Amino acid sequence: MQSYFTLEPAESRMRLDPEDARHLIRVLRAQPKERIAVVFSDQRYEAELEIEGNAAFVHLLKPLPSAEPRCNVTLYQDLPKGDKMDLIVQTCTQLRCTASCPV
Repeated sequence: MQSYFTLEPAESRMRLDPEDARHLIRVLRAQPKERIAVVFSDQRYEAELEIEGNAAFVHLLKPLPSAEPRCNVTLYQDLPKGDKMDLIVQTCTQLRCTASCPV
């Protein structure tokens, strides 16, 4: 689900940033009634898209659970041979490790 950020106060109908609206309409070819995620004040909401010309509006439906991990994970990794450490750090980042310590 696509996520978009807004600085407007959370109301039932909110206007998206013109750049985000253009990206949704022209690039992603989003259709009215499509579901997206809107982030406002560190809270994610499921929203329904409404398109009027070049403007995009959303109707907030319900709050979504946080995507942040519930616990912090630290990886203690010995130094591998060659350039394998790059792959290890990249994979740990994708798995949302909060820290990695080479030992």
